[in-house]
Amino acid sequence: MKHLPAEFDCSDPGMRNWCVPLGVLGIFGLGALLLSEPGRHAIRLLAAKFEDAPDALQDLNRVLQDEVERLQASVNQIAQSLQMAR
Repeated sequence: MKHLPAEFDCSDPGMRNWCVPLGVLGIFGLGALLLSEPGRHAIRLLAAKFEDAPDALQDLNRVLQDEVERLQASVNQIAQSLQMAR
């Protein structure tokens, strides 16, 4: 696990005073996002994008699978050529 740089270490006495206010600010920021109309609109748009993601991933999977099959055929052809050369 990657550790945070020393300037973000909440065990540092100078930084400890900022950890709670920054955490509270982050929580309130998320609350404002969820409670405001523009925030809810942004979340709805994000959810709509996630609904389209499976189709796009299936298309990508199909293309990648075709490429893997083409590469496998090429490797098999090279292996046959090497066996014939022996």
